[in-house]
Amino acid sequence: MNDTDSTKSVAELTPVILVHGWRPRKEEDVLVEWDVMKKALYKENIPYYEFNYLPATGDPYNYPTDLGKFIFDIRASTGYTGKFDIVCHSMGALVSRFYMMKNDNYKNIRQWIGIAPVNHGSALADLIDSRRLLYLLLKPLLYLYFRDIGSSGAVANMRTYDRQTLELNSSGPGHDGVMPGVTYHIIIGHQVPAQTKFISKLMGMVEWLIGTSKEEYESYKSVKRKGYVPTRVKLVENGETVYRWTAKGDGAVANEQSILGNITPKLIRGVGHNDLTKDPTVIELVVNFYKNYERS
Repeated sequence: MNDTDSTKSVAELTPVILVHGWRPRKEEDVLVEWDVMKKALYKENIPYYEFNYLPATGDPYNYPTDLGKFIFDIRASTGYTGKFDIVCHSMGALVSRFYMMKNDNYKNIRQWIGIAPVNHGSALADLIDSRRLLYLLLKPLLYLYFRDIGSSGAVANMRTYDRQTLELNSSGPGHDGVMPGVTYHIIIGHQVPAQTKFISKLMGMVEWLIGTSKEEYESYKSVKRKGYVPTRVKLVENGETVYRWTAKGDGAVANEQSILGNITPKLIRGVGHNDLTKDPTVIELVVNFYKNYERS
C-alpha cells in the first residue's frame, strides 16, 4: 500500500484496489500497468493497493478467489473493516465483478470504476471460433505460441457468449449484472485514430483470415477509410446476431460490449485500449469519482 500525507488516518479513508487486465504492461516481469495512476492517487492522498495476478493469461473466473484472499489479507494486516473502491481495466472487470457476485462480496465494495471493461466479453475474442479453413489449419500452430486461445485461456473465456459471463450479466436484483449499494462508473475509449499503417494492415490480415462474412470485411474497410482503428463489435440486427467493425471502441473492446445496465459511460475520444490507464483525462475522472463519491 502507498503512504499518504492526509490528515485523516488510513483507516478513515476508503482504499482503492487496482485490478489490471489481460497481459498488462510489465518491465522485467514487474507490473507497471498502473504506475501513472498510482502517482496521481498518491499525490491526492488516496490510499491504494495493487492486486497482481500475473501473468493474467488464464480463465478470468479463476482469479476472483485470489482477489478475495487479497482483500482478506488487507483487513487482517491493517485492521480495516470498511469498504473498498475498485478501479479495474479490461479483463479486470470480469475478475472483480465475479468476485463481487459471489457470496455477497459486493457488500465489501463502495464503488466500482471500469476502464475499457470487457463487461460482455470481447467480440474480438469470438474470432477464435472462426470456421475459416485456413485459420483452422493454422490454429494448432498458433496454440503452441498463444495458449490463451485454449479452453482454459483468457481469450477463450472472454468470448461474448461465454457461459460464465452470461451468468454474471444476469446476476443482481435487476438481472443486469449490477449489484445493489455499489456505485458504478464506466470509462471507455472511442474513435481512436489509426496512427500506424502497420497496425491497420495487421488487423486487416486478421479480418481477412478469420472474419465471418463479406459484410463484416466491408465494415472493417469503411472504418479504416475514415482514419480510425477498427474495433470488432457484436450486434443484433433484425433479430440476427452479426459481427461488424466500428469506430465506437478502443481497438480491442467495442463500446457496445463495455456498457453495463443503465450506466452512462464516459467517452474518451482518441485513446486506445492500452493507453487508457495512463491517460490524464481518465486519471482525473477516477480521482473525481473518488473525491465526489455519491451513493448509488
